[in-house]
Amino acid sequence: PPPPPPPPPSPPPAPQGTLPPTVKLPTLHLKKRGMAHDRQGLVHVVWGLRETGRGDGSYELDPAFDFTAREAQLAVVDFCQRLARTPKLKVSTMLCWPALLQDYLSSKGKAFPTYVLSTVMTGFLDQAPNWVKDHLDLAEDGSVMWLSVDYHVEFDTHSSGLTIKPFMDTWEHEVAKVNEDVFRSYSGSESSLGLGVAASEMFQRAEAESRVLGSALSSWLVSVGCALAALLVFTRSFSLSAIACFAMFATAACSLFFITAVFKWSFGLMEAVSLIIFCGFSVDYPLHVVQAYVMERSKGSGIRLALKEVGWAVASGCFTTCGAAVFLNLCTITIFQRFGQVLIVNMVFALIFALVWIPATLEACSRRKKGDEGKTCRQQESDADTGLALHLLDGGTPSASPPALHHDRLTMMPGPAGLEVEAPEEGFAALDGGTPRGERWK
Repeated sequence: PPPPPPPPPSPPPAPQGTLPPTVKLPTLHLKKRGMAHDRQGLVHVVWGLRETGRGDGSYELDPAFDFTAREAQLAVVDFCQRLARTPKLKVSTMLCWPALLQDYLSSKGKAFPTYVLSTVMTGFLDQAPNWVKDHLDLAEDGSVMWLSVDYHVEFDTHSSGLTIKPFMDTWEHEVAKVNEDVFRSYSGSESSLGLGVAASEMFQRAEAESRVLGSALSSWLVSVGCALAALLVFTRSFSLSAIACFAMFATAACSLFFITAVFKWSFGLMEAVSLIIFCGFSVDYPLHVVQAYVMERSKGSGIRLALKEVGWAVASGCFTTCGAAVFLNLCTITIFQRFGQVLIVNMVFALIFALVWIPATLEACSRRKKGDEGKTCRQQESDADTGLALHLLDGGTPSASPPALHHDRLTMMPGPAGLEVEAPEEGFAALDGGTPRGERWK
């Protein structure tokens, strides 16, 4: 053989003080990684079930289901492939055991679909993966009673119900569409196979959240109505009950503002349940303040003494509740942390409206009422003074008797000799030492 070629000469060493030539690295084309497996959703498509008709969403075994029919076997395999190729469903992995059955029969040199499914299933289950046994159930004669197919989808299972709901609607629409296409392709499969039903744990959670959110407003209104009835029983005043209910409504509105605008949470199941539950917390403090005001008002006092009576007690109750909720914020479970934060916000706003807004409103209403009464009294005094002046200018004609002027401590009226002032025990007689009380002054 010819001698090997000599090795290529080594490049000359770089001069001192110079950098080596730049080497261009090849461009790496990395494939985009999918979503983490533990956050991917799992969707089941089940055959062999039918609705019970009770209206509660429950299902039972369909006696018309017959997977031994050759068209049913072909329809399920075609259904699995068509659904996996639909981009809207975001399928990453498919677990379709009828497709594995097709490969098993092909490896054995047997045809698919098979007429002897009951006989073939025993050997297939012995060699199939363990998960296959969880996706079907066999009757005593070896026939398949029901079957299911799993799809791992690249959709975050930690999403809220409002985010999952459109994806669930897409799945239901595509499953119904593929069912129709398969039934048209394989005549007779509809009667033996029936409709495939899509089911998932995240779909159930989305349904539950949508129902709770749909009934959150009605549930909250029922809570407000019950609180209003309790306030009417304790205060026996519709106006005071309305003031306390408005404070409760304002507390819920401020809590909702913090949830959506400050904390920037999506309004989901936990938030809706929190608003309904905290309705009872919101009415507690206003009820104490209004009830104390009612008791002090019956004694001739006002809102100032009512605040001295229950103000510190209400504030202490808020501080202890918030102090207990602080420990929820130290939890690692998100729902406990959020529950503690919403509880603290709700208690703080309930305290503000109970100790600031309600007293200010009651004091303003009380001063306005007293101002109206004082204005009426001054108007009466002015009318009496005008009538008395006209009477004196008229020469004291008895026929033109003006009205008497009444005051809290004095009663002035025209008499035969001029203006008579009648003073009770606390009137002018009490100020004139030695003058008998109750004497008429002329």
